[in-house]
Amino acid sequence: MEKIEEIFSKNLKRERERMGFKNQLALAERVGVGKRSVQAWEQGINLPELAILTALGDALELHPSELFMTQELANKALKGPDQLAPIYSFIRDASPSQLETLVRIVNGLRGINSR
Repeated sequence: MEKIEEIFSKNLKRERERMGFKNQLALAERVGVGKRSVQAWEQGINLPELAILTALGDALELHPSELFMTQELANKALKGPDQLAPIYSFIRDASPSQLETLVRIVNGLRGINSR
């Protein structure tokens, strides 16, 4: 199973290129961070803070939660009612505080699974 940082890094790079940001510096300037931050995110070293996720979503014209979704999850969510559709819907419509709580829960579960 891919780590959340790997999923995020692939999606961020793909979406940055899709939106025409020719390099990491261009996106960094748009969201108000240093180039090294974008570089670390695209390398899967770490994840941005919640406030930056909102700016990334705006710059990339997507909901920030989409940066955390695998293609498989996105495909399943689009196929109709199944076990993942309500989860995808929640993530898509979540407020920033709900997303922050969800990230804490997922990180907690990851900690349990890594023991």
